[in-house]
Order: sequence, then structure tokens, then C-alpha cells
Amino acid sequence: MRVSFVILVQVLMTVPAIGQTWQSLGLAGEEIHAIVIDWSNPNVLYAGSSSNFSEGHAGSLFKSTNGGMSWDTLLSGITVVDIDIHPRDPQTLYVTGGSNFLTGAGIGKSTDGGRSWIRADSGLQRAEQAPATFALNPVHPETLYCGTAGPQGGAFFRSTNGGRSWEEPGPATGPGNSVTSLTLDSSNGLKIYAGVYGSGIFLSEDEGFNWVRLGPEGAGIRVVTIGCDGRTMYAGTSGSLLMRKESPGIWQQVLDGLPDVTDIRDICTRCGSTGSEEIFLCSSYQKGGVYHRVNEGLFAQMPGLSDEIYSLVLTAHNMLYAGGSGGVHVLNMGTLSVAQVQPKVQVAQLLSAPNPFRGTTRISFPSSEKGFLRLSIFDVLGRQVRVFELADNIPRGHTLTWDGCNEQGQLLPAGAYFGLLISSAHGSPSSVKMLLLR
Repeated sequence: MRVSFVILVQVLMTVPAIGQTWQSLGLAGEEIHAIVIDWSNPNVLYAGSSSNFSEGHAGSLFKSTNGGMSWDTLLSGITVVDIDIHPRDPQTLYVTGGSNFLTGAGIGKSTDGGRSWIRADSGLQRAEQAPATFALNPVHPETLYCGTAGPQGGAFFRSTNGGRSWEEPGPATGPGNSVTSLTLDSSNGLKIYAGVYGSGIFLSEDEGFNWVRLGPEGAGIRVVTIGCDGRTMYAGTSGSLLMRKESPGIWQQVLDGLPDVTDIRDICTRCGSTGSEEIFLCSSYQKGGVYHRVNEGLFAQMPGLSDEIYSLVLTAHNMLYAGGSGGVHVLNMGTLSVAQVQPKVQVAQLLSAPNPFRGTTRISFPSSEKGFLRLSIFDVLGRQVRVFELADNIPRGHTLTWDGCNEQGQLLPAGAYFGLLISSAHGSPSSVKMLLLR
């Protein structure tokens, strides 16, 4: 699923400047097109590679349970274009296989962390069309969306039963060409943005029954991302980066330090609490690489990685993962910050009192929320030290008490700790910094 990755940076601690060293996590002989990190355990990574017909090399799906130190092969002979994890059950995941002469196309589903698989694409089979992009409804994750692509065009499909069957919900006058990207925004109802190759971006607010074309004309859309203000849209295309502000609603090309021609494959956005915006994007054209800019300044290529890059993931632990022609790489961008996938707006933050504290502190929720899964406590190194399982609905003013202990009941040392509240309903974590005294 191509989604807008947004980091809400709290004024909690100083984040080191970007420019640390990229670290290789292996799979150097693979061309990685998809990466996903298990939201319940940051040491569990999945990576999928493409197939190279000219070299006779078929792609595979890989899994690491130790942060990328080693990898196991889950599936072979698959051209991976997308990997998605269920937002409530991390053992359930979907892999989307695209079209290639060496491999078959389709969607696979696993409910045991990748040990076994079943097909989940009944109704998607069309002549000379194959799945190209995939997404889960963040509120009702049994509802899935898929865009297909091929020489004969493509279509938008929906499943309401976890992939057992699929159908086209909308008319043939919707996104009728190859659907190459899907972006979901649940900040105000559910909006689905479909990137259609050669036809621009289409918006549906009723799960694909009706569509409005937003442009731009003739663009080969690779990825769509919503900016920090919730009103700016970025589109990565096969030739450039395009931007559209809600007012006046005109698309314009963004050069500002980027090469004149660049094939943009993925975009991540990090938002500051004072309104600042950082953009990370990756390219597969010529030397490829990852580019970065702050606010509306110039883009600069991040040093140390010149592979063709196809996938970026920015995590809650402030780790930037890149997948490309040289395998998987990661950049440690500093101390903990808060990652949110959707919506593209800032959310009410947690409260803690007393803070600083000795003994216990009460963590409270300033607004009524639905669908929260858990509250995780991290130390300054990004290590998870305590987890609180939560109910599906949290009323306004709800509180829980943390006693400064880890999962084993052992007292933790004095220092700064961070509470991260993960929502299955809209994927937008809230955070609080707590200072433990001894």
C-alpha cells in the first residue's frame, strides 16, 4: 500500500541532523520493491523483491525477526509489488504479486506471520491485467482495496471479506486505466486517492462507487502523498515530482534541487509541531538515491546511497528504511519520534501527571477515541519496555497508571521515557514524554 508517512515531531528532545551512515541490512542480490515493519515489533521486517526477466531471476518475499541481521525466504517465484500488515493482528499479512513473464500474479494472505499462505484474489483475474497496488481500510480492515494494471488497462476493486472475493464497486467511467497507486486518508471520513497511469489522480469518498478526477493530465502516477497541512498533495511520477495545493488547485512541477528527470517511487513526510514539513523521496532513475528537503527549501540527495530506490519506510523509532537495487538499507535518524500513517493532521497528544514523577504517573487521553490497540512505553534508545493492552473504545478523560516498571515488574532507571498510543482506527499515534526520577 502506498500511503502517506507522516512523522509528528514533538518538542521532546533534539533530533540529530540527517547525514548519518546508511547501514546495509542485506539482500544485496535482490531488487527490493516493498518493505514493511511490524507495528507490534520493530525487529520484524518484511521485504519483497521484483523479478528480472532478462537475467532469469524471480523475486521473493523475505522476513527478518532480528532487525535485518538475517532473513528467511517466505515465498519464492513472486514479483512483489506490495506488502501489508493487518492493523489489529500482526500475524495477518497480504502480499501482492505483480505481472512478470517469470511469475504469476495475484494476492496471497497469511494468518500465521508468513509460515503458510492462501490465495486471496478471487474475482481479480482479468486478461492481461494484474494487481499493481493494495490497501486495507484502517477502520474496517476486512475491507481491502486493489488496483490492477496491464496492457488492456486496469480497474479499482474492493473486497469486504478479507480477500475471499473481489468486485468492482464503481462504474466503468471511474479510473479506467492502470491503477498504479492507492492512498487512504481517514482524517475526515475515508478518502481514497487512486493514481492512474496516464490519467492523473482520482478521488472517491464512497469506497469507489463514484470518482472525481483531480488531474494532472497525462502524468504517469507512481505514488500519492498528502502533505502535513492536509491540503497539499504530492504526486511522484515517472518523470518528476508534482504538487497541488487545495487553493488554487493547480498542479505544478517541483524541481528545487531535484534532477530535471527523475522516476519517483515513494514519498515520506515528517511534520513538526510548529508547522514545519520535511519530505523524503526516492528515485529509481539513473543513480537513483533518496532526496530530502525541509519546508519549501531545496531538495538535496542524502549521501551514502546511490542505488535505484523503490521503497521508503519511516518508522516510529525514527528509522528510515530504503529498498532498492542493492537490497535493504536503514538510516538511524536519531532519537524517538512519533510516526503516523493516517490521517495527515496532528492529533490530540497524551497527558501525563505528575511529570516528572517518582513512583507512578497517570497517563490520560484528552479526547474520546475509538479503535486504540495499545500504549507502548519506550526508552531513549527506542527500546519497548512496557505495553498496555487497551479496549476498543476510550472515553474522554480515561487514565491509566504506569509505575515506572518494565514488563517483568522491574524498576526502570531514571531518565526520559516516551508513551506511544497506536490507533487501529486511523493509524495516527499520539505521544507523551515522561521524566522518571529516582
